Amino acid sequence: MNCLLLFLFFQTIFGLIFAKCPDGTIPSMSDKSLCFLFVPKKLSFFIAENYCNQQNGGHLVSIHDAFDNALIREGAQQNFTDSTSGEFWIGLDDLKSSEIWEWIDGSPFNFADWDKGEPQIKEGYDCGAVKLEGGQWKTENCDNDKPFVCEIKLSETTFVPPTIPTTTKKSISCPNSWIYYAGFCYVVVDIAATWMDAEQYCFNRGGHLASIHSLHENDFITNLIPFDPNNHVCHQVNFAFIGLYTLSLQKRWIWIEDTPFNYSAWAPGRPGNFTDAFCGIIWNGPPCSSPLETWADEDCSHQPKFFICKRFTHGQGGPKKKCFLRHPKSPKVSFFGTMTKK
Repeated sequence: MNCLLLFLFFQTIFGLIFAKCPDGTIPSMSDKSLCFLFVPKKLSFFIAENYCNQQNGGHLVSIHDAFDNALIREGAQQNFTDSTSGEFWIGLDDLKSSEIWEWIDGSPFNFADWDKGEPQIKEGYDCGAVKLEGGQWKTENCDNDKPFVCEIKLSETTFVPPTIPTTTKKSISCPNSWIYYAGFCYVVVDIAATWMDAEQYCFNRGGHLASIHSLHENDFITNLIPFDPNNHVCHQVNFAFIGLYTLSLQKRWIWIEDTPFNYSAWAPGRPGNFTDAFCGIIWNGPPCSSPLETWADEDCSHQPKFFICKRFTHGQGGPKKKCFLRHPKSPKVSFFGTMTKK
């Protein structure tokens, strides 16, 4: 029995045994509540995870036994026929703790099918992919674009498989050009602006410069920022303003919309003892001697090429107020606001 016949056999038999999955998906062999969606659109790891989140609250697929591993491999070989697609994303990463691999949906890591020499211990290779030829797992740079497989929970709500987008899928609850992620809308703005002018821009559009509260949100935001792998010059173009600032020489850092400071990703040696660095940036590479996807303190009057805005989805609230104050080391007027839900 060749691979195609085996794949169709699995689809038919397990489709009869388990609850019916919607057209365009196939049922898991091991968990009758899960369906697998094969998405040929090539996206980076966290943009792909965001896409899966929007499909009935799904995730990049987790794999817990050889049966689903074989089924997913066969399905990928049938769906990802583009000759340039050597691998596809699954929901595996070691971003929380180096060399400790975890499923992004939080399920136990109780099965693995690593290729020989994998997983690699290599900077930036923190996400898991599957080779189309052979089906073994390997580590990949999370910023690379690949097709991917989503796992979607069956529910009483009818799921309609989406039309594959030509660009990253945007939630209908976000304004045009904004990207939905975990209850919020984000946009990367390609305008050189001071931190204060960038915040004013975001505020006028119902949000603030972005706050970051988890490793996955940090990686999601970094993946939105354009990256030129051929640019190896440390320059302002390589960072973007986020909604982080301080008013004290002791450098107590605050988010512009007054949400808790419950996560940080400072680069080594940052924040420093600079007398004029009162605003926060995120490196999008090259990292200027600091690791990618980390933060640094920066002069608020500098004008990097990018900044990131964040706002609630439609109907969930917006910036409540705008207060004016003066930086202790700058004559320029700055401002902050509070984001509240209605």
